[in-house]
Amino acid sequence: MSKTKHLPHNLCTPFMFWMFNGGYISEIKKNCVVLHKSKNVAKIHCDGKTAESYLMNDHCSDRFAMFLKQYLNNGRGFIDALNAQATQQYELVFLNEQFKYLQVA
Repeated sequence: MSKTKHLPHNLCTPFMFWMFNGGYISEIKKNCVVLHKSKNVAKIHCDGKTAESYLMNDHCSDRFAMFLKQYLNNGRGFIDALNAQATQQYELVFLNEQFKYLQVA
């Protein structure tokens, strides 16, 4: 099985949350999202613009292959659950930001 070096845009969010659930922490660097867990470093290269896919380093590509295997084993519900987790996290951050403004007012 050849591994892909490109992360499709439509799988970015579920893949990132799958990585977070696995203990990875993200950092934004110049033109790159870096996910690290101890000495393991996964990189997703981007230029700040939406693209069809994003180049990944070898470690990230290996993790993406594992992600795809889980997707195949668990079906669409796997992706839907990760997207729901992302939506919930976004809403929490958004509400938290609004609450900060209310505290100042």
